[in-house]
Amino acid sequence: FATLHMWTQIVGKTRLALASPQNHWWHTTLYVTERGLTTSAMHCDHRMLAVEFDFIADTLNLRTSDGDSHALALQPQTVASYVVTLGVAVTMLWMFDNLPHAGAMPVLICTIVLGFPASVGAAAGRLAV
Repeated sequence: FATLHMWTQIVGKTRLALASPQNHWWHTTLYVTERGLTTSAMHCDHRMLAVEFDFIADTLNLRTSDGDSHALALQPQTVASYVVTLGVAVTMLWMFDNLPHAGAMPVLICTIVLGFPASVGAAAGRLAV
């Protein structure tokens, strides 16, 4: 349960960075669905992104408003590995077209959004390219 708690915190920090602020941090909430938890839609550049923990299929699903999607297996792994995997998945969805190089996206997520050391983000960038 401790690992799942950390994973939901990481997705919550992504929501914190992307969702419009509301009173009492309501914009950071993960919502219960029939299959798990979801962020609901978050604006991200010119698209929207939703992240859903599907506990029935054991996947983390990332979906965009234009139909792109990526699924990550919820499997035993370190939290650092999960952060890198999530960073690569977001990069693959091209969520931030205004960045000069798509490989910079994991660095942005890992260091700015999630607060991990730049070395973790740099490792994710090497995997994404």
